[in-house]
Amino acid sequence: MALIKTVSGVRGIVRADRPEDITMNQDVARRMGRAYVTYLHRQDAPDGLTLVGGRDGRLGGDVLLTAFADGARASGRDVVDIGVATTPGIAMTVKALGAIGGVVITASHNPSQWNGIKLMTADGQAPDQTAAGAIFGIFDSGDFYDDPITGGASRRAIDPH
Repeated sequence: MALIKTVSGVRGIVRADRPEDITMNQDVARRMGRAYVTYLHRQDAPDGLTLVGGRDGRLGGDVLLTAFADGARASGRDVVDIGVATTPGIAMTVKALGAIGGVVITASHNPSQWNGIKLMTADGQAPDQTAAGAIFGIFDSGDFYDDPITGGASRRAIDPH
């Protein structure tokens, strides 16, 4: 089964009996981080603003968020990791911090062998269909932006409480 790509994000299998059935992994998360930040760069997003990242309690969500953040950094944006939080809580944090966007590692209602990556705009909403299509196009093509100045920015973590 291929990755499922919608305006809500990308979902895939993280645990399976056969390794070839796994469709969501660190490489996918890293590429999504790079694709989203490349999209923001091409939209002339303001410099210096970070992304907010969080996850649900599924096993392995921290690994996927770290990989997403690594990809985002490689393309010039830092990710503030707020740890385990609800999707609405992450959306509120995006707005409260004035972030450029956000990411939630969650598969929502899907079974435990699934996980996913939900992207958020600066207003805490999912990208519209046009933006999501552009982000997935960048993801598929691998035509990522490399920022030599901020590409090595540190990954910061804050306590949301």
